[in-house]
Parts: sequence; structure tokens; C-alpha cells
Amino acid sequence: MERTELRTLMGKCPDIEHDIFVAVLWFIYKEQLHKQDKVAISNSKPYDMDSFLSKMLAAADRFNLKSLRRQCESIIFYGNAEVLDLCYAIKRIFEKSWRNLRWLWDSEKIKEV
Repeated sequence: MERTELRTLMGKCPDIEHDIFVAVLWFIYKEQLHKQDKVAISNSKPYDMDSFLSKMLAAADRFNLKSLRRQCESIIFYGNAEVLDLCYAIKRIFEKSWRNLRWLWDSEKIKEV
């Protein structure tokens, strides 16, 4: 996305800081937080209303991004972005395995087992 397009989009949300806006856009396109945003969130203090974390949670609420809110809360809970990455990797492996198992079941290859 070019800078002019980004400025046009930001013009529609003038009360959101540039860093927060870019982090939310990244999340919308990639469905995960950028590594630098994870670090910024894990370094934030949850009770500080001016922290990166508080602003990300506010943006998640504003744009109704439940998964963004869940990821931010998970980073707070675990206190470490690498643990969260591992949890999501395990979740993706489980979901892929489940889809493959469902495909096998639907194709009647394992119903006799």
C-alpha cells in the first residue's frame, strides 16, 4: 500500500495514531500481529492507558476485531510473544489435521476402521 493511500485511510480515522493504524492494517491482512507489535505489546503495562497495548485493545474494540483483542490479551497473559506463536502454530497444525481427517471420513476411506 502506498503512503498516499495510507494517508487517505488514516484521514477517515483521525483519532488513531499512525503506529496503531499500521499495526491494525497488518493484522487485518495477515491475521496475526507483526513481531515488532508483539514486542511492543509485551513491553506495555496493562494499566497504562497511554501504552501501545491499551491503544491496540481500543482499536480492536472499535473495529470489532475479536481475534486481535484475543491475541493482545494472550500476550498479556503469557507475557511472552514466543509462547503465543507456539500456541498458534500448534493450533494451525491441529486444524489442518482435523480438516484432513474430515476429508478422509467424508470420502469414506476410514469409515470401516
